Amino acid sequence: MKMFELTRTAVDEKIEIRQLEAMVGEMRKILATPVYGNEEAWRGYVQELTGFQHSQGGFPILDTYHVESDARVEFCHVPTYLGTAILMKALVEDRELLAGKERSILPPALKMCCARGLKGHGFDDFSGQLEAMDIFHRGHVMEFLAEYPDFCPEFTEMIYGILAEYRQCIQEKRFIFGFAKNYEREIRAVVKTYETKSVFVYGTLMEGRRNYQAYLSPKKPEAEGVIHGFRIFSLGAYPGIVRGASSVPGEVFAVSPEKLAELDEQGNGRLYNRIWTEVQIGKTSLPAYVYVYCGGKLEGLPKVYVVASLSGNCELVFGRYTTLEEAKEAAQAEEVKKMHGSALPQYVDDEEYFYCRTFGKDEAAKFSRKELAEIINMRTEELFQLILQEIKRSGYDNLLPAGMVLTGGTALLPGIDKLGSDILGMPVRIAKPEKMTGMIDQLNSPAYSTAVGLLYWSMLVE
Repeated sequence: MKMFELTRTAVDEKIEIRQLEAMVGEMRKILATPVYGNEEAWRGYVQELTGFQHSQGGFPILDTYHVESDARVEFCHVPTYLGTAILMKALVEDRELLAGKERSILPPALKMCCARGLKGHGFDDFSGQLEAMDIFHRGHVMEFLAEYPDFCPEFTEMIYGILAEYRQCIQEKRFIFGFAKNYEREIRAVVKTYETKSVFVYGTLMEGRRNYQAYLSPKKPEAEGVIHGFRIFSLGAYPGIVRGASSVPGEVFAVSPEKLAELDEQGNGRLYNRIWTEVQIGKTSLPAYVYVYCGGKLEGLPKVYVVASLSGNCELVFGRYTTLEEAKEAAQAEEVKKMHGSALPQYVDDEEYFYCRTFGKDEAAKFSRKELAEIINMRTEELFQLILQEIKRSGYDNLLPAGMVLTGGTALLPGIDKLGSDILGMPVRIAKPEKMTGMIDQLNSPAYSTAVGLLYWSMLVE
């Protein structure tokens, strides 16, 4: 692993701007690196930062603050914000990383962060403050201040003061700053991220799945993402993740501190440990909590394969597939059918296309949705013809005025009821579970008809 190294440039020497920007970029990468699973590297980061700390407390990469305003912000103040946020993150996630030196290292660093109220340079200095607030959010500043509010009262007051000002902006609908730019989206985003807790969920807690209704509904996920350095296993009714050389897809929810405590009650410290991680969302990342399994050995349990989806994210495939390729084929064929399938190609526009990666190729290929519908139509017609043969063989032909009822997950295929009616010559309707209480939104689908029907049947038998 490449060693993290900071150097301080003298302003009376030739300044290599790219070299300075590269150091700032490296600090940003470190701030976005999870501590969990990278503890040894983080010890090196902390050691390098503490040795680099300026006598005034900051982490400037220029040897003086007496330079032009833009250079002072970019290469003195911003590195100080980043260095301080990195140390904050280390302390919040793993206190041992600072080896008991936090009270000598962090207070002067925090004080240097207060030098200009986190503002940037020039007329549009407000954008610089928004960037600094994002940096400290990634360093878990609210968790840090909750536990160490006395490290630097001036810093604590500054952060809470900026948040109060942003709330006031929202209340007064005052969002124009700098060069007449509207910062409403950015201001609302900062307030939301500081007032809520980001939680990465996977498996049955994802939207629309079994435990979502009980614990997270009606909240909607903020984003879909992937966490790296974890392996997922099926524990039976739900999955669990552990450290491993793989990736896990899921969703990020913004929850209140009260909701986080409620989620903790479901097994934090017993079945799961809640830890910090970094969630990759496209080309960016954000810090979030995730629950890691700690309830026992996983040997012999079925692995859950993670395969690429059509959207470019990932899907989980549960089961005892022999190879990952088998899991990929099953998952992708099912996903194509759900997302783009139809039983009636005549109702699909000739110009409708979708993209899908074929196995063995990196780039997605373009496919006609109408051609897909034609393939599905042939197989579905064949199925209904077989059903018709069985009806005639049974002697009930022309004796079913109420028609046929379709249920199960395949009944969700668009147009399948009309196709069935045309071939069978009788009314066809789609049924889903009824007369339920509780998680009705979750189970109100033909896909759950068999399971719910078996439960009804068992109640009658008893």
